Amino acid sequence: MTGKYRDGIVHWSFVRKVMSSDPNDVSLDECRYFLFPVSGGTYNAVSKKIKKHEDTPLSSAEKICISRTCRPVKIIKPAELRYQFNLKITEGLADNWKAPEKGSDAFNELDNKVGSLLSSELKKLDGYNQLRLSDIKRYVCSF
Repeated sequence: MTGKYRDGIVHWSFVRKVMSSDPNDVSLDECRYFLFPVSGGTYNAVSKKIKKHEDTPLSSAEKICISRTCRPVKIIKPAELRYQFNLKITEGLADNWKAPEKGSDAFNELDNKVGSLLSSELKKLDGYNQLRLSDIKRYVCSF
């Protein structure tokens, strides 16, 4: 294993066998999800030690296959799950508000706005990819 610290970034490089006999390790002869630490722990230049990751490492969205014969890496996508739900907006719309037509610039703008607002929470879920607005309907409630 080799490593260097330059401009506030730690760079690590290592080589290992595809098959592991270590009971605490996994062999890479099967396609596996990989973890990518994007915000590692702080580095102490005096002790030459790195602390625990500050943030949870990201998992690959797809399984990655390591080939023994130096062929290109094969990526297997997991089954895609889709959920449909209704979002009810109870206040903040004027009485004369009209839902934009699907495919219009206004519809796409609303799709992006809703997606970015809800994605901050949804991206915490494993496997979350994207949120798409499929339709807008106006319901008039009478009390």
